[in-house]
Amino acid sequence: MLIRLLLLLSLLMPLASCTKKTERPASEKPTVLVSIPPYAYFVDKIAQGAVEIATLVPPGASPHTHEATPKEVERYQKAALWVYLGEPFDKQVLQFFRDSHAAQISILDIARGIDLLSYCEEEGVVTEHAHCHHHSHHDEGSDLHIWLSPTLAKRQAQRIAEALIALMPIKKQEFTANLNLFLSELEQLDRQVTTLLAPLKGSAILVSHPAFAYFCRDYHLVQLSIELEGKDPLPQHVTQILAKAKDYNIQSILTEPQYSNKGAELIAESLHLPTHMVDPYAENYTENLLLIARFIAS
Repeated sequence: MLIRLLLLLSLLMPLASCTKKTERPASEKPTVLVSIPPYAYFVDKIAQGAVEIATLVPPGASPHTHEATPKEVERYQKAALWVYLGEPFDKQVLQFFRDSHAAQISILDIARGIDLLSYCEEEGVVTEHAHCHHHSHHDEGSDLHIWLSPTLAKRQAQRIAEALIALMPIKKQEFTANLNLFLSELEQLDRQVTTLLAPLKGSAILVSHPAFAYFCRDYHLVQLSIELEGKDPLPQHVTQILAKAKDYNIQSILTEPQYSNKGAELIAESLHLPTHMVDPYAENYTENLLLIARFIAS
């Protein structure tokens, strides 16, 4: 028995040595992994080419349903920093990293410290009423679309800058200067969107998927969601949405490429409304938020 055990250990030792993580050459750029494309924009604005950026969810894919392949996960292990959002796919990859004990990656939980809104379904309205409690941690009822608020985006940009400086202290001055430029860009974006949407204060937007609660809170709008608990609406829910849409004098519907738009198409046909396809996960953050604001304003 002892001889067999020693033989087995001698066979496993070469395999263990093969899994040892190799050191990154000093001249090689560190890789920063981000959960969704908008955070690639944030990192690039601050790092300005000093790091390689990898995105966990590819453009056009849904972060609620996307699953990374084993090959992708293996590649992600080489990252030095992860801007972690906390969606289900994030948690799966994180668990793999922990189980494998192979990754030496610093994780920036970008939602930490933000009072997260709950998904509250009351006739399709996602709001911040008293019955909609807040969360300071991630759970299944938390709304994580926090990047769509320019106000919250500034806080997130500052945290990303801090993490990049910790990763590359020699770049502190450069990263700090880039951060200040990006914060100015976000402030200008906020002013532009405020000007566009100020006449619509108290109005509602009708969306296929409830991604805009933080955006609506910033600009004093109400979000009506056609999707209910991640599913197409039931007939009774459609009736409620139709009534709300008429009450708020809805003029158009925002649809999203990552999700089913069957319910939106049905309601658009019933109310003779146009639809506008918008992508809350588009990488060009500033341009995309202005585009969304202009659709709503028009």
